[in-house]
Formats: sequence, C-alpha cells, structure tokens
Amino acid sequence: MEFKCSSVGILYLCILATCVSTGKALECYTCNVSSSTWDQDGCYGIGSLRKCPGSSVCLAATYEIKSGIVTSFTTMQSCFPDMGGEECGNFIKGQKDLHRTATVTPNTCYACSEDNCNKRTSKPNGAPTFKVNFFVVFAGLLNFLLVKLFV
Repeated sequence: MEFKCSSVGILYLCILATCVSTGKALECYTCNVSSSTWDQDGCYGIGSLRKCPGSSVCLAATYEIKSGIVTSFTTMQSCFPDMGGEECGNFIKGQKDLHRTATVTPNTCYACSEDNCNKRTSKPNGAPTFKVNFFVVFAGLLNFLLVKLFV
C-alpha cells in the first residue's frame, strides 16, 4: 500500500483540522455562602473557577430564606444547565421546592455564558467614600484659596 501526499490533500487536512472544535469548557465562578446578615457580595474573596459540563451557563443569585423568626441570606454562584433564558426562574423554583416550609425571596439573579462572567466585582465597603470625600474637601479648599487670592 502506497500513500501519496499532494498539496490538495494537505490543504484538505488543514481545513478539516481548523473546522474541528477543541471543545473548551465554560468556566464559572463557584461559591455558596449563607449568613445571618445581608451582603450583596457574600462570595468576595472566596470561591474558585470550575469547568462546567456541556450545555451550561454561569449563574449568580442572592436570595433570602425566612423560616419562622430565623432569616438567612444566601449567595450562590455556579455552573447551571442552559435553559434558554429560564435559568433564574427555575433556580428560584428549585430553592422554593427545597425549602417548602420557608419563604424564599430572590434578591438578584442572572445567567451568563462567558468564562468567569458570574463573579461579582463590587468594591469593598468604604472604598469609594474616601475618594468622594477627598475630592469634596480638595475642591472646597481650592475654592477657598481662589476666593482669597482674587477677591
């Protein structure tokens, strides 16, 4: 058996190789935290990236569970099955089914389909306040000096 290599054959193999998908899996930020106080970014600084199974999206949700006098606040970020835009509704319905004797109230929920798109990026408490206060003080001082110089 003899194999002949032609330029057309090599070109065909190159085109075929570029058309085959490598199957890179979606990576989502994964964290599940419950606490007795509300924290919009409960997963800040904890959690990790995780490769998701096929047909997945990334999901991020915050919700409140109230059972009698006990209230807990949960932040959940993870891979979730792609449900054509119904991910948040189905996730909250699943939490309500899981906690039948409690009241589950969603606060935020979104699904996205890019790597690490469900990681919250809110700033630590107090960070923007210092910058705003510094700017206000600086502007006031500059105004005071300009008035003294030109009046």
